[in-house]
Amino acid sequence: MKNKIETQIQFEKDKMNEIPLHYTMPESIDNWRHTRMLDSISGIINFSKNQENLSNTWVTLGDGRYGDNANYLHEKGLTDVIATSITEKNLKYAKDQNYIKSYKVENAENLSFEDKSIDFVLCKESYHHFPRPSIALYEMMRVANQAIILIEPYDDNKILNFFKKFVKYLIRGKGNSDLVFEPSGNFLYRISIKEFKKTLTAMGGYNFALKGINDFYISKFEKKNSKTFNFANLITKFAINFQNILSKLRLLGFGLCTIIIYEKNNEKLENLLKKDGFKIFTIPQFEG
Repeated sequence: MKNKIETQIQFEKDKMNEIPLHYTMPESIDNWRHTRMLDSISGIINFSKNQENLSNTWVTLGDGRYGDNANYLHEKGLTDVIATSITEKNLKYAKDQNYIKSYKVENAENLSFEDKSIDFVLCKESYHHFPRPSIALYEMMRVANQAIILIEPYDDNKILNFFKKFVKYLIRGKGNSDLVFEPSGNFLYRISIKEFKKTLTAMGGYNFALKGINDFYISKFEKKNSKTFNFANLITKFAINFQNILSKLRLLGFGLCTIIIYEKNNEKLENLLKKDGFKIFTIPQFEG
């Protein structure tokens, strides 16, 4: 396992040096795509800012793309945000450029924060990079006082998913296997509701909420303008909206999801999540 962690560290040092379009081209399709994923938690951000009993502290986990997730939270009015990643170089540069206010080097499997010391932990598209996701999840649950937020690939198979995989193969040339490894060597872990229920039942005392997200990505489209009429913008938004229709009809599974994990007694947050369109999953707890 040490080798896997070292491989991930080296991969981040070698391959993640390009500054995200979130900073360099904020009107790009790529930035629009990632922002709309994060916009799924706008209600929670407002909740965080408006609760007097909260310290309003946030940590972004696996935020090695120059802390762009932390920067998003800053743009939404949050000030006490710590960006974390397993390496320092990108985060230090981001802080020096005033993209982020604070950062720490953290191993997701062994966080340095005290128990229940952070209100919200945000982990966007990083959970599936971790060599042992369940250990990282336990650490997030230990640290978070209010909720853990995961935005991740979703294992949501429906009747048309085979066709979707075929289209991806035609566009990107990638195979259809569900067992996919990334260039760093980590398994591309997709969240399964069935397995997630088992994990949280074993841990006890938590519920979770879920909202599906569809996305569409073609690399040559990513730098095109998302606010003007152009072919790339038209195709990207049409593809997402078309997928949304099929997903609402339960013919196509969502490709991504936002999951909020919270303790059972947090009724204020749960009511907010219901209002925001999240589906609530109640986890049983042993009562001996």
